Amino acid sequence: MITRPGLACTRSRLNLQRSWFGDNGGVAPRAHPEPTPATVKRLYARAFRCARPDCSRPLYKQDNETGDQVLNSRVAHIHARRPGGPRWIEMPPEANRADANLLLLCTEHSYEVDDLPDRYPAELLRKWKQAQLDEYEQVQQGWTLTEVEAGRVLEASSAAVEHHHTGAVLGTVPAFLRNRAAANVTGAPKLTSEKSA
Repeated sequence: MITRPGLACTRSRLNLQRSWFGDNGGVAPRAHPEPTPATVKRLYARAFRCARPDCSRPLYKQDNETGDQVLNSRVAHIHARRPGGPRWIEMPPEANRADANLLLLCTEHSYEVDDLPDRYPAELLRKWKQAQLDEYEQVQQGWTLTEVEAGRVLEASSAAVEHHHTGAVLGTVPAFLRNRAAANVTGAPKLTSEKSA
């Protein structure tokens, strides 16, 4: 086999580019897969409110005009889904999308922890997650989601990640613009309480 000088180097660069940018040569690094709907359902079944200890916002709120339940939360990653994201570390895709790397935050705090990752390191977010699980053990109150509702949560959470990634690539996007752009997703999850069941 005859090779031209520099061809091997070009192939190496091409392979590196494909591993970083994906086979399509796009500008965004390849992201780990989203959490599964089953994972989202488990997370919501074991939490009632935002994981930030000083926040009492429920994961769903009631629309005052319609009475509908409105998604008021996002599935946040402790370690980002893609290279360059907040608190990114190399990890297998299954570990990245597992319960242990995910926590539920109200919409506002989901943006805040990703906008200020130095203020919210992974260890702090793990403590919040544990406190959220401990609270569930005490009150036995969470949200029972259908497959459709879990899909809506994933859609909203994915949109939040894309807004954050776009902001990181293009420069800082003011939080109020991201919040305005992130649509509330409606649904009617069932609030469950082990004590009343």
